[in-house]
Amino acid sequence: MPVPGKLPLFSNVEGERWSARPNTILIDSRQLESGEAMSSDFKQIAAAEIEEFKAEYRARFPGRDTDEITDEDLLREVMNTVGKPGA
Repeated sequence: MPVPGKLPLFSNVEGERWSARPNTILIDSRQLESGEAMSSDFKQIAAAEIEEFKAEYRARFPGRDTDEITDEDLLREVMNTVGKPGA
């Protein structure tokens, strides 16, 4: 059973279940550099945001292939947008 965090604002638990949209993520820099950075669960949860990032990427870099964006690139973008309004 999931246990809520001590600070409700940052907790990823609602009631006795995991939140559908987590408020916080934990990033291990060693795992980030390992090439196995993003789980399929995270990709599923963040699918809309990933597609939005790819659309913005295509607009910024016409002609570049979004299929070449790595999981590490996506996680770096997540980290770069933390705390930015609308991101």
